[in-house]
Amino acid sequence: MDGLRNVLWNCQESKESVTVIQPLSSNIDVDFAIIGGGFSGLSAARHLKEACPTMRIALLEKHQVGFGASGRTTGFMQPSCIYHDPAHMLHALGAEKAAAVAAFGREGVSAVKQLVAAHGIECDLEAGVGLAFAAVDASQLSHARRMHQAAGVLGSPAELWDGAQCRDKLGSPLFTGAFVDPEACHVNPYKLAR
Repeated sequence: MDGLRNVLWNCQESKESVTVIQPLSSNIDVDFAIIGGGFSGLSAARHLKEACPTMRIALLEKHQVGFGASGRTTGFMQPSCIYHDPAHMLHALGAEKAAAVAAFGREGVSAVKQLVAAHGIECDLEAGVGLAFAAVDASQLSHARRMHQAAGVLGSPAELWDGAQCRDKLGSPLFTGAFVDPEACHVNPYKLAR
């Protein structure tokens, strides 16, 4: 368990709030055994239980829920994270498929926000904080403009900031502009998993 000692999110948790689950001491009989207590395993267990409430489901985790990558992310939830660069995705997939992927990303963020609200999950959710991909030179600014234009084609809300907006909103004179995903949210991923 020492692997989590210096992870930011774990350090913010009080030790009283972490439920310690004892290892299995005998065989168990279940309908579904899910290996891994990350977001994928937790989601699978939740969906199975909602679909079939009488099913016996065991979630097996070597360490503790949220121990691995799920509890160690930056915490940003952004619709564009599944493609990061809308210009590249538009070029690679074409407008129709790229728009479907972009919509899927927006639906994913919406689903997590609904889950948090419906279950009262205390995970420090900050909705709509946005995420800026800031440019420091002409080449990066040109790319930010292409990303903004492509996001519009994909139906994704996006903003394009100039240098003055970056100074005002980001507090730095270094940036010449930025592509901004205004729908990005932030959570404490460790709390979300716990």
